[in-house]
Amino acid sequence: FLWAASLSLYGALTTPTPLNYKDWIALSLTLFSILLETVSDIQMNNFINLKKQKKTEKVIIDGGLWNWSRHPNYLGEILFWWGLYLFSLSSFKSSDDYRWIVVLLGPIAMTLLIAFVSIKMMEDRQLERKGRAFLEYRRKVGSALLLLPPTFNRLLGRCLYGSDDEDDDDDNINQPQ
Repeated sequence: FLWAASLSLYGALTTPTPLNYKDWIALSLTLFSILLETVSDIQMNNFINLKKQKKTEKVIIDGGLWNWSRHPNYLGEILFWWGLYLFSLSSFKSSDDYRWIVVLLGPIAMTLLIAFVSIKMMEDRQLERKGRAFLEYRRKVGSALLLLPPTFNRLLGRCLYGSDDEDDDDDNINQPQ
């Protein structure tokens, strides 16, 4: 997958072109993605430190960006690869140049890997380790990736995962330890 992800840069590295508006859009998206991933990682590290210092009873981070998405750091990672892809678009001069299809494989591969493998594994582990607390968080923050306002997230969470008072077959779900 990492080899496929590097295809995002193929056009930009093999056909240098002067900067244009597409590059500025690519730069903006790439910088935003780095900022998003950095802020979400800082928030997670702060939460982990609070837990270690026993300054919070929470078992799952649900503040800051984590109230808008269950995986804002992964969203930042995905947007980073799409930003790199946008840099390559400037190198394709004609609509007959089909190299853009090869370049497109990079961000698609990373999006699929993160959305359907990494997040699935992470959420399965969270469910196993944190049980009911994770189920409640998933209801509160329905969006695994997209940054959605908390009000919409709660609505989405209820639609996808049921209401707060529904029984979730608690006998088969581990409680947080």
